[in-house]
Amino acid sequence: MHAENGIVIDEIVKRAQREGKKEPKWHALTRPTRMEAEGVHRAISIAEVAGVPVYIVHLSSADALEQVVLARDRGIHAFAETCPQYLFLDQSYYDKPDFEGAKYVMTPALEGKNIIKNTYGEDLKFGDLQAISTDHCPFCFKEQKELGRDDFAKIPNGCSWCRKSYESSL
Repeated sequence: MHAENGIVIDEIVKRAQREGKKEPKWHALTRPTRMEAEGVHRAISIAEVAGVPVYIVHLSSADALEQVVLARDRGIHAFAETCPQYLFLDQSYYDKPDFEGAKYVMTPALEGKNIIKNTYGEDLKFGDLQAISTDHCPFCFKEQKELGRDDFAKIPNGCSWCRKSYESSL
């Protein structure tokens, strides 16, 4: 389950668009981590009632991870993975000049500096997260990502795994 509250996020996006906010950074600024956490909580609640395990993919925030940990503490079979970009990149990548920030538009969005890095390092060590996956989802910058040059909401969500790019961010 990729968990976010899309209904609420859609309304926040509409408000940002009405206010003329169009840069790639608004992809992240319209997706509060609480909406990922709420989606994770909802998915876990449904799995609990159904009596089935749940696997949360692309976990990007400490808020969302907290829901997984709380569920497991209650005996729920809840599992989660994260992706390398959430370990090595942060929201500052959206501010790259000349629309370069669009290359990092993905969902869930990158979060603030060091929030994920500091959290996940310990969480992987103690087993709160079970896996790291690449979620490789590339789009051509010129032909596809640039479709959102005048509206961040039209930037295709996904980025390719580029080892050099991630290593240079360390």
